[in-house]
Amino acid sequence: MRNTILIAMLVLMAFSCNQKKPVNQANTVSKPVVVELSITGMSCMGCVETVRSSIAQINGIDTVSVSLENSNAFVTYKSGKTDTVTIRKAVELNGYKVTAAKMIEGVQ
Repeated sequence: MRNTILIAMLVLMAFSCNQKKPVNQANTVSKPVVVELSITGMSCMGCVETVRSSIAQINGIDTVSVSLENSNAFVTYKSGKTDTVTIRKAVELNGYKVTAAKMIEGVQ
């Protein structure tokens, strides 16, 4: 009888330890952020592809659009996963210069 109670208590303790705590979904959902980067040093479509791929490989990036004509890039990323400093470093490691970063308001 004593062994049965002991086993039952151990099972209850093990079960309660494995229970996952409820997750506050407001904290787990990252809001998308859109930023426009002004970039100098791009002179051809190869440059555009280098900038695009250097940004796209960063964890948390959703979309990247790079324009040679406008010397800029529009990047959508998940806040909390990456930031503009990381994106800027990735671009500048490839020899280009980010001269400005502007958050785009009102994007969902």
